[in-house]
Amino acid sequence: MILQKLGNLNVMVNIQMEFIFALHSLYKKANLNNAEIVADFDWIETPNIKYLNDLEKLIDINKEEELSNYLKYAWETCDLPSKIALLFDENFNLVQDKITPTLKNSFSYGTLEEFAYLAKKLFRQVDFSSFVLKYKDFYKELLENDVKLFPNINIEKMIDYFGKKKNSYNYVISVLINGGFSAQDNYDNLYCIRGVEYNEEKKKFISFDDWTIESMFHEYSHNYINSLVDKNYNKFENLNFFLNQASEKGLPECYNNSRVLLYEYFVRAMARIFSYDYTNNLEISDFIKSHGFIHLQKLTKYMFDHYLEYQHFEDFFEHDLIDYFNELIKNDLEENYKMKKM
Repeated sequence: MILQKLGNLNVMVNIQMEFIFALHSLYKKANLNNAEIVADFDWIETPNIKYLNDLEKLIDINKEEELSNYLKYAWETCDLPSKIALLFDENFNLVQDKITPTLKNSFSYGTLEEFAYLAKKLFRQVDFSSFVLKYKDFYKELLENDVKLFPNINIEKMIDYFGKKKNSYNYVISVLINGGFSAQDNYDNLYCIRGVEYNEEKKKFISFDDWTIESMFHEYSHNYINSLVDKNYNKFENLNFFLNQASEKGLPECYNNSRVLLYEYFVRAMARIFSYDYTNNLEISDFIKSHGFIHLQKLTKYMFDHYLEYQHFEDFFEHDLIDYFNELIKNDLEENYKMKKM
């Protein structure tokens, strides 16, 4: 359900994702007295708004015992539900040529085929598509008042610099999740998925700030940068020190892996650079620095000063950035060693 088109960007509610998010939200709301479920579903929102109240009337999650087991046990990571949603068409039929071995084997409980059967049955039974369409104006108003994407947004610069054009670029919003995810289907359609959080005390949605634009570039950049990190991972040095140092400085558990941490460093830096045209700001917040990203400001400044010397990011990354990053970590390691000897 497209809400707005901004150049190459489709701003939308993805009905397949929204259905899976809705099941999780209803299940969490029905189990708010269960601390384990609340913790496992920390990426899911249960806002006290008419939209969710009407969803409760539409779907009695307590009657969906087997489907609820999938919600509770099937996903190892919170980005999987949105990726699984992309395997379905608008009628919630499983599209066979979208299925990858990775996604097919990603279930910690049951099978993709059984989940597809149970989900499609409920999706059609409650006519979920019609329900979401009735709330199109609600989401349009949310987009205008709270999400506030820049009307002059242009992703061509990012596309040109990464050197690989995707089939489509989609910005998905939902009031049933928090944070953000990225996903891509087999047809080369790219998705940035963002939650819009509700402040229960103030009875209003939390308006986005400059992070709206940066988060979009962040999620899109993962789809380009992660594979380059993977390809060149063995060229990085002193990774144990790099990770341990970040962990000691407050790195969240979800990034506690040197490969994942490298993803985040280069993605966050490049997202800040792409968003600079809209925000005029290269500063990394104290909050981010205090959560283990202690070298991110230096990396971002260096990348901003030198990225236009290369036509494409891959050349910049492989012929410059890896050497710079290794030197940055090496210098810090030597400084750390000197401090311990004093």
